[in-house]
Amino acid sequence: MEKHPGLRLKKVREALGLTQSQFADTMEVKWHKIKDIEIGKQKLSPDLAQIIEKKYYIDFKWLLTGEGEMYSARQKQRTENFVYIPKYQFSSSLNGQNTYTIQQYENFLCIQSSWLEQGITANTDNLFAMNVEGDAMEPTFKNGNIVIANKSETKVKNGIYVIRIDDSVEIKRIHRLHNSQSKIISDNKLYEPYTVKISSDENVEIIGKVVLHLEKVY
Repeated sequence: MEKHPGLRLKKVREALGLTQSQFADTMEVKWHKIKDIEIGKQKLSPDLAQIIEKKYYIDFKWLLTGEGEMYSARQKQRTENFVYIPKYQFSSSLNGQNTYTIQQYENFLCIQSSWLEQGITANTDNLFAMNVEGDAMEPTFKNGNIVIANKSETKVKNGIYVIRIDDSVEIKRIHRLHNSQSKIISDNKLYEPYTVKISSDENVEIIGKVVLHLEKVY
């Protein structure tokens, strides 16, 4: 068992795949507060533990005392037939430590595991969901649709990806060329494609490959 609440907080953060800064943003606190709690320099308050329980379904008592199990009873409703995927919103501003900021604003998206391609369900911790914004990927994706992406797939291949371009996070089709360059394509023909060398261009970064598209979620 982790010796103090800070180590359990770190375990939660790492399970979510977030940096200290990204996790702090979802809690609306300064990143150094998370750092100080994790190393035991500052206590984890019951108020913050309650927020974490509400946002991420982490057991309140476990977080503060280490007793019980990490996930709350609500999270344990997850079965073999369903997976819970964190839904992210990416801010468009750079923050010094990271090239983009994640803001988790709708807890988890619950979908049937059968909707995912075979093999993806083996490690759903790598998945995240986000809303499609704008018309750049029409007719494939429409404004307000939801895509699910795999953040472990960042190697350049042909496909649709969530990528950072300069200081914005967008969904684009990538076509790999033979000269180590890649064509960035919007399915909407009103937007011109362009060519970049992703491996050496610090203004372009692959965040994850889109593996599922949802038109509506009820």
